[in-house]
Amino acid sequence: MVLVIDPRQAGISGDMMLSALVDMRGDGDALCKNIQKCAKYLEGSTINSIHFQKTARNGMACTQLKLNITDPHFRPASEIISAIEKSVEYLKLSKPAKMFAERTVHALVSAESQIHGTTLDSTELHELSSVDTLVDIVGVALALDGINAFQNNVIIMPVNVGGGTVKFAHGTMYNPAPSILNILSNAQIPIFGGPEGTETTTPTGAAIVAGLAGTTMPFYPHIVPKYIGYGAGSKDVTNFANVLLLVQGDDYTETSYDTISVIETNVDDISGEVIGDLISTLLNHGALDATIHTRIGKKGRPVHVISVMCAHILVSNITDVLVRYTGTLGVRLTTAHRYTVPRQDATITVTIDQAEYTFRYKSHKHRQTSDFKIEFDDIADAAKKTGMNARTVERLVRRHIEENR
Repeated sequence: MVLVIDPRQAGISGDMMLSALVDMRGDGDALCKNIQKCAKYLEGSTINSIHFQKTARNGMACTQLKLNITDPHFRPASEIISAIEKSVEYLKLSKPAKMFAERTVHALVSAESQIHGTTLDSTELHELSSVDTLVDIVGVALALDGINAFQNNVIIMPVNVGGGTVKFAHGTMYNPAPSILNILSNAQIPIFGGPEGTETTTPTGAAIVAGLAGTTMPFYPHIVPKYIGYGAGSKDVTNFANVLLLVQGDDYTETSYDTISVIETNVDDISGEVIGDLISTLLNHGALDATIHTRIGKKGRPVHVISVMCAHILVSNITDVLVRYTGTLGVRLTTAHRYTVPRQDATITVTIDQAEYTFRYKSHKHRQTSDFKIEFDDIADAAKKTGMNARTVERLVRRHIEENR
């Protein structure tokens, strides 16, 4: 599946994104119940009411988030960061969803700290300190997790930032506001202005597309649309439909192409223990893959070549990990094109010695061939509990999967 985020017509805000996800294929009532439970992590904030309703923008049917809250006027950025991190843990979101939420709120706070010349710890937020920032980020993470968007490709189209002026805590400024420019610049997401004379993209909306770390494209990819969602903006203007469009569909080429960053560095003075721990550390920080190759360097010395693949938006974070863990004095950065065979996550429950065990596995299909791979951690866990060896457990589970395909 491929998810296309199309903010060309009316830009993007956090509530538009959340509303579009519900309009497309989300359970609005369940989302509201889960989100409301997370307000407890922001002291002094209350969600008085939250629900989604069907509405229209310039004659186009869409869904709108209706939110009534009580909030202080400002709070330290560290509080909103902590509240969002606690919320995604409480909701038991997947690891990619948690990382998305953390990237998104950090993109917001980093933009504000850059503008004001403050550290992250000393940055104070005004409009963005509201509980609706938590609602937008946590809600979008929860909704995207529910449709397995983090296991598939995300395409982000150029963002309409509007025109005219916007008023906020620091006065009146022309659109786009500095925080929006900083966020989208750091994420290398293309923008364009419009004649609407109003703000069409908010900082939270910009941070969400940045946090998704998707592929930017000026046109739609080759997909067969299956689900379509329209999320309403707060204003109903007369000269265009103020909605965000989301489209999710199947990639009819059967393969998905995108670009990634490859970061490499050579090290010859660190121990094998440090190198072994480095791979898991890189993966925990969002790397797509990490490999280490042994080569012969200058003066005939053995050299370890560390190669890391990651999304473009994570280059700075991954580079920082490499420098801190290895002490390297530099890295090489390249862009690589790749294609990935579409895959699906699934689970199967198998009874072994009168006890039930659940095994996760990924199935994939390429042209006329198909196969699947079982999560080894689940195999190892079952082997330990049953006293069987891992190969026997794997054969047993594989047979059950093949019989039920």
